[in-house]
Amino acid sequence: MTFATSLRSLALLLGFLLPLCAAAQNLPEGATANKDKCLGYELPYKKYSRAQVTRIQADLFQIYQEDPEWKAAASQRGQPLNDGYMGPITWSWMQRFCGHFALAQAADIVSEFPARLTAIAGFAQQRPTEVTQLVSREFAVWSVNHHTACTLNTQDILYRGSDAQLLQLLLCYQDSVNPPPTIEPSRTTATKVDPHRLYVLREEDFVALEKPEALVEWVKKLIDKPFADEASAALAINDLLKDQTEEWRNQIREQIIAKLTPQNTYQLTDGILESLFKSGIGDALFVELKAVPQTVYTTEESFKAVIRAAIEKASAAEISATTTNPAPSGEGQAPVNSTVDNPANIQSSASQSSTSQSNTIQTNTSIQKNQANLLLIVLASKQKSLLLTEESAQSIISTIPHFPPRLIQLLRVLKDIEYPEGELLHYAVQNKLIKGLLICKVDKPNTLDINIDRLSPTEKEELRTELATIFPSSVTESTDLPICNETHYQNIQREYNQSLRGAIEQVYSEPMPEYNALDIQWSGDACGCVPKEIATTAYGIYPYWHTTETPQKFDFSTFSRVAYFGLSVNNNGHLVQINAKNQAQTLAHSHTESNKAFISTARRYGSKVDWIIEKDWSEYSNEAIDSSTAPLEAVLNNLKLNIVTLLATPLTDVESVLRPYLSLGIAAQPTNGDGVTLYFKNFPTSDAAKKIFESFFNNLKQELKVLAEKRDSFHQNKNRIYVNLLIKQDEFTADEGVFTSINIDQLLNTQQLVDRNLSQIEMQDEVQSVVVLMLEEPYYSALDEIYALTSGTSRALIMPMMIANYADMNKREQRDAMRKGMASDERFKKLAYIHESFGGGAFWPITTWDKPGYEGFNDYVATHFAPGYSESGWNEKLCAYRWQLISIMNIWLIVAIIFVLIVFYIYPQKCKRLPPYIDWLSKPATVVILLLPPIALWDYLLLVDKQFPFFSLPSLLCLSLIGLAVWAGIDSIKELKKVKPNRNLLQYQKAIASPTRTTATPGKGDETDDTDTSDTSK
Repeated sequence: MTFATSLRSLALLLGFLLPLCAAAQNLPEGATANKDKCLGYELPYKKYSRAQVTRIQADLFQIYQEDPEWKAAASQRGQPLNDGYMGPITWSWMQRFCGHFALAQAADIVSEFPARLTAIAGFAQQRPTEVTQLVSREFAVWSVNHHTACTLNTQDILYRGSDAQLLQLLLCYQDSVNPPPTIEPSRTTATKVDPHRLYVLREEDFVALEKPEALVEWVKKLIDKPFADEASAALAINDLLKDQTEEWRNQIREQIIAKLTPQNTYQLTDGILESLFKSGIGDALFVELKAVPQTVYTTEESFKAVIRAAIEKASAAEISATTTNPAPSGEGQAPVNSTVDNPANIQSSASQSSTSQSNTIQTNTSIQKNQANLLLIVLASKQKSLLLTEESAQSIISTIPHFPPRLIQLLRVLKDIEYPEGELLHYAVQNKLIKGLLICKVDKPNTLDINIDRLSPTEKEELRTELATIFPSSVTESTDLPICNETHYQNIQREYNQSLRGAIEQVYSEPMPEYNALDIQWSGDACGCVPKEIATTAYGIYPYWHTTETPQKFDFSTFSRVAYFGLSVNNNGHLVQINAKNQAQTLAHSHTESNKAFISTARRYGSKVDWIIEKDWSEYSNEAIDSSTAPLEAVLNNLKLNIVTLLATPLTDVESVLRPYLSLGIAAQPTNGDGVTLYFKNFPTSDAAKKIFESFFNNLKQELKVLAEKRDSFHQNKNRIYVNLLIKQDEFTADEGVFTSINIDQLLNTQQLVDRNLSQIEMQDEVQSVVVLMLEEPYYSALDEIYALTSGTSRALIMPMMIANYADMNKREQRDAMRKGMASDERFKKLAYIHESFGGGAFWPITTWDKPGYEGFNDYVATHFAPGYSESGWNEKLCAYRWQLISIMNIWLIVAIIFVLIVFYIYPQKCKRLPPYIDWLSKPATVVILLLPPIALWDYLLLVDKQFPFFSLPSLLCLSLIGLAVWAGIDSIKELKKVKPNRNLLQYQKAIASPTRTTATPGKGDETDDTDTSDTSK
């Protein structure tokens, strides 16, 4: 009776719990809707009849029949491009056609698609060579960069142009890609970039750019100032520019020192005068030289002129001092009227002649003496010095342009945005300039740049006027602005390089901060976990210098993968921490519990953690690789071994160590990361280098795959290790090199995914790689270019990285603007472009959840990267305690099984009763309390947790518990149905069946009762 009551209570509670768990998972529809940027959702195209699909496939064949990818897809089993069904392969080629012929602008693309496809197929039948060119990779890139060309509207002609217009467009394309030869200006060899630098504009940089007058005056003060050597020049410059920023000071100092020229200078100092006096120049000359200013003379002639004047003055003084006064008149003087015949007169005449000769000799001697003194003084004052000439100073000053106030206001929106590559910042500045000039439309129709829109009309006009003086050839007076094409960008880039680029480069570079060895403290409280409805990956990059002493809160439900940026590679192929003084105390070599706690924190919420490994390969030239591949192979081989070692290292915290045991084998002991992202800058582009990298990449992936399989063997929870790439847009769109789009497709073997109906997340898991692509502004044009170069399968693995300020994104205002047909925030449009067309988006740096102004960004990414997701108690609160709940459930299951075996199997088999002190264990309340929670928790985890497998030891234990309980219940019910003997009833029956002797009642005589019996035979 006891266990039957308990079993009925358990059944009722389970029946009540199951519907609640199912209701918790009742998600909105559309969570896995298949959508393409150009075609839209796939579902409307499913309405095409089989005849229409067959015609579509035939038209696609007419257009793409010479394409190797078409041939490979068409030859697959079942002929998926000739079966009359709208399968994933047919859908992917429809996407390609839509992109090639700009059908995204169609009002009703579902109805317009077949007609345009048929028209182009007819054109292909007549002119197959021209159509092959129209669908080529090169033409696709050209068309997205030239919305207008040769006075033609490129996109409109592709969308609905006639055959003649298409031919005219092709002629324009051929003329633009084969221009007449021009004489290219000579270019200097690029200098090697200092590694581990950031490119960012700080507040002090804007101050220096806005007010360069003081800097110009300081440079002028250095003109003709002598320096004994470069060290003394550097000290003088630092002292002169002490009020300027360090970057400005360093840049100007380097320029000035480079412009210093060795030259003889002349200067009379006190020391030189003292030595000259001791050499016997005379008192008069010494006095005159002391009066000469101690000025530096840069030419010998100017110095001699000053010294000659001093010498002449001193000589005149000496002559005046040595000339005797004439003899007095009177006695001894000859008479005035004496005749010449007088002997005395004749003697006097001879004496005068002798005096004249003596004066001439003295004059000649004085001249020689003066010349000797001049030579002596010049030699004593002469010294070798370094001088900044007027011409050199002007060349330096010419690199310090004046940034007007409105231009500074425009560029301030880039303040404190840190770029890993200098060119990315230059492109961002140019994009702002072209928007400020209002010469063409940069963004998509009906979008706006909120930073430009916040300017008043007067401010906009002032800005345009200021920019017109800097970019005179780019200004246009047209009111009907065209869409910006490559010509606009080339013009603005040319004038920018001539005017502003030099000044920007003076201030925009700074070394990456020193590694501070602080433990990374991440928190994801109240933000929830990565939802199972996720359709697009948000890849957050965490630079090492963002580490703080206080915990940082991130929304890991939004960022399903996060990456730590801070590791590099030395020349031996060993992993090192960027800018760390003590490598032993860094994340690359120290594996303490506190160092790696951030990995466990991210994983608690379902996010994966990668390591970004940065390396500048500038010193490995193509020529060196072609002559010998051994050095590069050795470095990459050592790097591969170090990466495998890094990711194979297990986490040592208590929870990680006990996880295989407490989870009963569901999960292995977690290791040190879920993948690596290779950020190889300036990697050699030769064929030999390409083969070496391909071998390294494939071998690394294979070894990590073996590592993951070995780690997760005999465990149900499988975690794959990714090998990702972080590359620049110009590398991806290049014609040669390791990281071109064509080579990336071959490297990742994307062709294997074409005939498989997989989601984007499933494709990434299958390939175990993603490509983080650093885009160049303007981002719309960059996204269009990447879209044109890639197929739908390739785009599933690409995550464009847009470096932007996502603060103050107002989702409500965005919805209102779209509803009213008004211009909306361009940042929403760009994010929509990513999640509709690519496998994910990368964000540098990852934004904290509680950062002011980022609520709109976090909300948008969370809801659009995981369509159909709805909040629940599991996602908001419980998912972070997944492994704790599983551990509690497992322990409870084991205790419950032991309880059932002892109470309902072992003791009853031995015909024993439970001891009085534990007899309460068989009570109904005890049975419900011990059996219901683990079973209910197991059922709940199966329904809500995608990481909890059904085929596992906990499930076996739970099912065994249910089986044992049910069997014990059945036995109890059978026992209840059995008739058990009643001691009182047996005694009564025995008393009736036994004979008894009766005694006559006194006073009754021989009267007897009918019921009495007597044994007469006795």
